[in-house]
Amino acid sequence: MKVHKRFVLFALLAVFTGLGLTTSAPHSGLAQTAAKPNILFILADDLRASDLKYMPRTQNLLNDRGTEFTKAWVTRSLCCPSRASTLRGQYTHNHRVWVNVPPSGGFWKFYDRGLESSTIATWLDDPDNFADRVDYDTILIGKYLNRYGLNRAGGYAPTTYVPPGWDHWHAWEGDYYSADTYDINQNGRIVRYRRSQIHDTDLHARTAENFIRRTAGGAPFFMHLSPNAPHSPSYYPRRHAGMFKNTPLPRPSSFNEHDVSDKPRWLRRKSKLSSGQISSMTTYYRNRLRSLQSVDEMVGRLIDALRDTGELSRTHIVFTSDNGIYLGEHRLQNKAAGYNAAPRVPLLIRGPGVPEGVNRSQMALNNDLAPTFASWAGVRPPRFVDGRSLRPLLNASPPKRWRNAFLVEHRRSPEEYSYVRAIPAYNSLRTSRYSYTEYATGERELYRLERDPYERHNVYKSASSRLISNLHARLAALKRCSGTGQTRTSCEEAEGG
Repeated sequence: MKVHKRFVLFALLAVFTGLGLTTSAPHSGLAQTAAKPNILFILADDLRASDLKYMPRTQNLLNDRGTEFTKAWVTRSLCCPSRASTLRGQYTHNHRVWVNVPPSGGFWKFYDRGLESSTIATWLDDPDNFADRVDYDTILIGKYLNRYGLNRAGGYAPTTYVPPGWDHWHAWEGDYYSADTYDINQNGRIVRYRRSQIHDTDLHARTAENFIRRTAGGAPFFMHLSPNAPHSPSYYPRRHAGMFKNTPLPRPSSFNEHDVSDKPRWLRRKSKLSSGQISSMTTYYRNRLRSLQSVDEMVGRLIDALRDTGELSRTHIVFTSDNGIYLGEHRLQNKAAGYNAAPRVPLLIRGPGVPEGVNRSQMALNNDLAPTFASWAGVRPPRFVDGRSLRPLLNASPPKRWRNAFLVEHRRSPEEYSYVRAIPAYNSLRTSRYSYTEYATGERELYRLERDPYERHNVYKSASSRLISNLHARLAALKRCSGTGQTRTSCEEAEGG
């Protein structure tokens, strides 16, 4: 691990003072360091955009004091592929981490392909990327990638491995299905905790707060803070057990859809949800909301720490999720499909210069997060990055031209969970008006979102051939898009805007 960079800066400051020098010279590295913002990135697990209404602190501190993106999406609605896109700024067809388990996905696919050699962490942790040679203090807390801490066969095998680019590492080991104990790789040392003594979200909050308070005033930091909540089984601390006892399960018009005769075969095979399944889902939903209360408390706790240490005014805070989840829409209970609730996520941003209490309706993707962080830091992202910085949308007067389409992808593998395997491979084009999906089976879906936001009526067979041809051409361009280069279709060009 590197020597703690902030303490080094304090030591240098003391030396300069002793020599009668100041840090106000135009070319001073320390002066340039002060201009770089901190970046606090909070990535929840399976959080639906609609869940935010049950997180009052987060709404007050990030939404009311920042900007909410009302059309934020992930481009693959499954944990590990989405997290790989977040770290690299790429569509899944370019990083090729398709699922949560090896050999087609998971931590091991990310590792084997050498993708860790260039992520947002390595970009910000490289002094060669900064004129003043002062890079970011990088820290990951919580979940990294699925199957980290498991061997290739899926057995528990806690590891002391720390990926490139991370100065501080407090990563969750293995899956999330442990009744009480859980292990954290703390900078190369495995430490075991009991949830009955400290809930895991509370531990992550404590680790993050201590880091902020301990290192305030030095080099800028990039913190990737990723709690497991509200992912199943939605563990929550005892103090929240009495909450949401009567909160009803949301039931949009797509809930337990009665007529799925126009849907693809894989969905037509699903029976309507039984009363027992709906009851279990209601219990699960209430547990999800309970588990989110500690995340909501964490947001308040960290903003208090930033304010106390004088760091709040120089810190960008981003709050989002790796994907949403289905709670009965179209008879579905998990994720990976292309219908609204799974690829749709919340996205709140607060920080220096960010408008307060406003919404942005432009399409924002998880592919955009890494280039946005790089832009704030003053780093040029690699040419392989497919996303674009959201920074222009965070001005008081955002640009009129922005992407008008994006791609949602799915591939299945025999090693994956049954709910993932049940869905045939597909590519889906989304615009403000249409959701158009082509399955490997030859089946097609088309929804007119302005008239049918819950995607209940597949109008593919009645649509004009001209419309289908145009949508197909746009989808084909997105399927082959790559990076920002000019040798083939760039993703910015394919997305339009």
